[in-house]
Amino acid sequence: MMKNSRYRSAAAGRVRGAICERPCMWLSSLLVTLLAAGFLGSNAHAQQLPMRASLQLPDFTKQKVIPPGTKISAENWQQYKDYMSPALQTMFAGVTKWTVPPGYTIEVGPTHDLSHAASKLYLDSTEKLGMQVKLVKLPTGGYSVEGYSVGMPFPNPQEPDMGIKIYYNNYYRYRPWLQFGHFDGYQIDRYFNRTRLYTNAVLMEHAHIADPGMPQTLPGGDFYTQILEILEPEQSRYTASLQIFPDDPTKIDELYAFIPALRRSLRLSTAARCAPLLGTDLTNDDGGQGVTMVASTITAEFLGKQKLLSLVNLDRKSIATREDFERTFIMPYGWPKPEAGTWEVRDVYVIDVQRLPQDRPGYCYGHRIMYLDADTFNLLAQDIYDANGRLWKYQDNLFPILEAPDKSGNKLIGTDLFRVLRFYDLQNEHATLGPFVNFQSDTDVPAPYNDPVRWGSPAGLQQIMK
Repeated sequence: MMKNSRYRSAAAGRVRGAICERPCMWLSSLLVTLLAAGFLGSNAHAQQLPMRASLQLPDFTKQKVIPPGTKISAENWQQYKDYMSPALQTMFAGVTKWTVPPGYTIEVGPTHDLSHAASKLYLDSTEKLGMQVKLVKLPTGGYSVEGYSVGMPFPNPQEPDMGIKIYYNNYYRYRPWLQFGHFDGYQIDRYFNRTRLYTNAVLMEHAHIADPGMPQTLPGGDFYTQILEILEPEQSRYTASLQIFPDDPTKIDELYAFIPALRRSLRLSTAARCAPLLGTDLTNDDGGQGVTMVASTITAEFLGKQKLLSLVNLDRKSIATREDFERTFIMPYGWPKPEAGTWEVRDVYVIDVQRLPQDRPGYCYGHRIMYLDADTFNLLAQDIYDANGRLWKYQDNLFPILEAPDKSGNKLIGTDLFRVLRFYDLQNEHATLGPFVNFQSDTDVPAPYNDPVRWGSPAGLQQIMK
């Protein structure tokens, strides 16, 4: 299965930068500027959305656990607003079209213990090696890490530089080394018209692997790769997006696209980071669980801790298929019915992520407020603000609880490819909603999808349509 050769062939190297460098850079820069300035798709609701400057976290020490059985609705939500992000508050307040449906209630259940939500090898490595990892300041102003191999690099993050330590914990969070599934959801416009989006999805770790029976590092020099390939709608079939993250955290990630009309793959310029990911409301920086930015390219300010309402006990049967999702969620709003699972109060770290100062001009987002689970460092929710500091987008991940693939008996709260994605463009009143279905990991993944060349390299993109 593994090959001791560099995955990027010489032919792929010639192809990936052949075209789309100057034209795509100019068009992407123009699109980013227009979006950030609010010239595209603005609406009356947008001016009512909160500004980043108004964000104030509640006093974590005074927050109590909401009793199981509590029901939160449009009538009483303000009693519980401290357990929501500002974006979720606007949805309950009816400020945006993506308000909660009439009569909807959140039912609160007990909080699950997820302090051991990873493989045994990952947890053992964290205990053994976690205190050895150090931050290294780079000339760019970003941070790299020194001494990291496997596990959580900063198991008990503290100041100084607590924000970037928390971000690195998310960046190196546990995930099965190989994940396969399908995104089977919808792109929804402001008139609630729905277009189905059905894709292949393969995510593969190439380094820092914490699953038994696997080497810690695969050949090639990458950290992990993720690829999405459209299967439906038919007019977009075979369009694919590949993102490659280097093992060296001081290097930037690489973006590639396969264009069916050209029958070739193209390497995208750095200006394409804000381009829509496969035509969705996500950008290329919003992949994975919701953020795919190399840690050395950002700043991260620790804002504090908060208790947050989250759904991390989603009934697996509710997302077994798209039809099950339709049955257990209120569409087109994307809100789970009670049979899909109960919400719970999770302790989260809240950080404000921005590009490095020299990279901010022309970049689409001004602030990314991330709410990271304090046990697992999975992304539970994020509020994204535009370049002017106004709330733009909201995402949360609804996770099921599943067994770790190493059969240790440990639990996981979902993965990148086993969750419900809810991604709302609050300014332009669009949404991308749906489940990842048919999830399999590690040795359960079908043989055609465990090939690092086909599913983790530009050369693999060239095999599409053949």
